[in-house]
Amino acid sequence: MSTPAFLQGILGHERGLFRNVVSAVLEEGQGHRPDPKARSSQELIEHLIGHGQDLVELLDDGVIHHRNQMPFERVEDAVVTLDETLGGVIDRLGSMDEETWMSPAKFMAGEHLIMEAPRMQLAWTSWTLCTTVGSSARICGRWAAQCRLSTARPPTTRGKRTSC
Repeated sequence: MSTPAFLQGILGHERGLFRNVVSAVLEEGQGHRPDPKARSSQELIEHLIGHGQDLVELLDDGVIHHRNQMPFERVEDAVVTLDETLGGVIDRLGSMDEETWMSPAKFMAGEHLIMEAPRMQLAWTSWTLCTTVGSSARICGRWAAQCRLSTARPPTTRGKRTSC
């Protein structure tokens, strides 16, 4: 199995889990922050969407112009955007050849070059960063705290209700 296909398989599995976790956040809970320095639930979701769109840009153009926040109006809109974005990444990975996968790419934050590496390395780095923000069934501590304290509905993963 090629590494694009391996990442494609992981994203295919995680896509539904992300959708379930994000859709569990109630509209009235979006602004909650357990600490003044913490991101709100809305900001965490905006960041997740941004990482997905970073991956699309990386696979299409060989460069990431990092998106720290991708605003949305309603949680329902965020769920659709995140799901469609991850679907686009999965589709692109399915048609990615090894030569392109290993070709040079750049990770930019504003006008600053943060890293230059093969697309493969930047894709895995971006996905790893994304999953530390909040990973579906294995939610990171910040997301779990936000979820519990923001009156979120428990997400459904693998057909069972779970608590955040």
